[in-house]
Amino acid sequence: MTQHALLVFCALLKISQTNCDNNECTSKDTATLTTNTTAVKFEPQPNCTLSIGNDSSGQGLITGLTPGAIYPIFLRCLNCCKEVTTKPEAVSILRVTETTTSLYLTWTEPVGNSSLYRVQWTDGKENKTAETTETSKNITGLTPGVKYTLYVTAVADDSSTEGEKGYISWYTKPDVVRNLTVGQVTTSSISLMWAEPEGESSFYRVQWTNGRTNWNISVTETNINITELTAGVQYNFTVIAVAGDNTTESAMAETFHFTKPQVVSNLSVLNVTTSSMFLTWTEPEGQRSLFTCE
Repeated sequence: MTQHALLVFCALLKISQTNCDNNECTSKDTATLTTNTTAVKFEPQPNCTLSIGNDSSGQGLITGLTPGAIYPIFLRCLNCCKEVTTKPEAVSILRVTETTTSLYLTWTEPVGNSSLYRVQWTDGKENKTAETTETSKNITGLTPGVKYTLYVTAVADDSSTEGEKGYISWYTKPDVVRNLTVGQVTTSSISLMWAEPEGESSFYRVQWTNGRTNWNISVTETNINITELTAGVQYNFTVIAVAGDNTTESAMAETFHFTKPQVVSNLSVLNVTTSSMFLTWTEPEGQRSLFTCE
């Protein structure tokens, strides 16, 4: 046989050994042919020679394979061929960005092969699944302030074999509180009330400032009476809904109001004439803008 003919023969032999078109093993024969991300193993006969064409072979085990790839495994001890798929590597979720009704997640492409990604999410009551060939997914139609567990799985070249799930838990942002209003106002207190936001929230963070000093408090009720304020001062108030992770916050609801000024003291009448009166008084505690006389 010439060198050229020998090369052609070897090439044809290699090609014929890269598929299992002929002499397929029965499922019973290879029921325990197992795979992981980089290896295939034949448990019942550890001395059985396994081979993939002319590229690699081993006694009951072949290693160093590509994750998520399809391989024709030739079992010499059974004189048959079995097509197997290695498991894809696990996906690493890199980042989640939240809104009130969506979670946008991105991940890294795993080492090896994958034909698509299976994305699953659940709020503990309802499970949903979507598939994508991209390394990102925007999940919409979610409920504000709810914890979702997100799973991303790489699917192998056979569009069936799955790798280990990468997962993360994340909260959507709570919705903004509704109808923030000021109730009773005194010289040293202002009461606020609001309606619960749509969706879920764990508690509310109430903040107020007089422009120089900031205060805050957390409450679980939808109202608060803020005391120890200074008379005649404008206060700006914000109320924020916080999710169950004690971190994820809604947008701010805002309002402002003045406390009532204190009453003036030592009001006196002086210099009364037929057409005038001169009044004096002492400045009230706190602040004031002007006085009105009636």
